[in-house]
Amino acid sequence: MTIAPELQGSEELSSVLEQNNIVVAYGHSDCPLEALKPRDKNHLTHLFNAMSGIDHKRPGLAAMPFVRDYSHATYELICDGVHVHPSVIDLTINSLGTERLCLISDAMSLAGMGTGEGLYLGKQIYSNGKACYYSDSDILIGSAMLISESAKNLVHKSLLDKRSFFQVACENPLRVLSQTDRGRIKPGYKADLVMLSSDTEIQEVFKAE
Repeated sequence: MTIAPELQGSEELSSVLEQNNIVVAYGHSDCPLEALKPRDKNHLTHLFNAMSGIDHKRPGLAAMPFVRDYSHATYELICDGVHVHPSVIDLTINSLGTERLCLISDAMSLAGMGTGEGLYLGKQIYSNGKACYYSDSDILIGSAMLISESAKNLVHKSLLDKRSFFQVACENPLRVLSQTDRGRIKPGYKADLVMLSSDTEIQEVFKAE
């Protein structure tokens, strides 16, 4: 569950969620970093988007994974090249590596379908193939790229190798969610498999019963 940690009662809510094995994520927040305290698990919903940024005098939530006190914090990153500038994606991966990175799509219903139009909450939207916007205001509302597409782009830009491709798209998100019975090809693990070509194009998907 994503919460804004500056809101009244957030500490109590976080404790209740953790007691019930629900991952607490921070996001959609203007909270300054100094108002937080480390928890056993700290996770950020779509780093940089809808949160206080990295200001040299008032560092916000976006600074969390870069700070030593939160060196355990995991975080999500939208890598469609629109939600986060490609240079900032480069900066983040080169600074933090891939051990804590969870690739997230933030995808809308038009994702993976190229350019087109549709409806969201009764309002007209359009996709340019990378992101989705309200037709009447051009306000960005979501991504139009699938995780497989954004991960492939990161590989082509040499920000990921094929090992870290699977790490950020599969292993790390499952670890955050404590899903320890899948995510690897290993005896005893569930056989949910995605077969890729040498160029990281999806060829076939196998779903365990």
